[in-house]
Amino acid sequence: METKAILHVAFNKSVGGSVTEALKMIGRNERVIGLSDNLSFGPIDVVSSNSRAEWIKNVAYFEFAEVIQESELFWREAVSDDGHAIVWVCLHNAAEYYGFLEFIWRIGKTAFSIIDATGLELTDRLNRNGRHGVSASYRPIKCSKPD
Repeated sequence: METKAILHVAFNKSVGGSVTEALKMIGRNERVIGLSDNLSFGPIDVVSSNSRAEWIKNVAYFEFAEVIQESELFWREAVSDDGHAIVWVCLHNAAEYYGFLEFIWRIGKTAFSIIDATGLELTDRLNRNGRHGVSASYRPIKCSKPD
């Protein structure tokens, strides 16, 4: 049986960068993607992503089309069957939580793993402690929807 490549999924570009750095620190060279959209505002239950971009343009007064395009690429890769997704999420962060809920809705019955980074302690390269980011040792929890 062929082992699927691991894909780390973060619902924020900055978090994706932190996950990438943490994985490098422990010698893991695995693909990480981060969502450029922030699902904590505006309509997310829309017929098309163009509707969301139009709402943001009309209500928040800024162009969002490029972010929507990047997001569509993110979602295609995040829920693809090509690899095993390990999802990193802080459940106290609205944008990440809504991204996670959208991920669950889109992934269907495909199995994935989750790392709940809520309140996770870490030590950076300078050996400073903090309550942000990720830890060098982690245990993903495997998840899938029941039949």
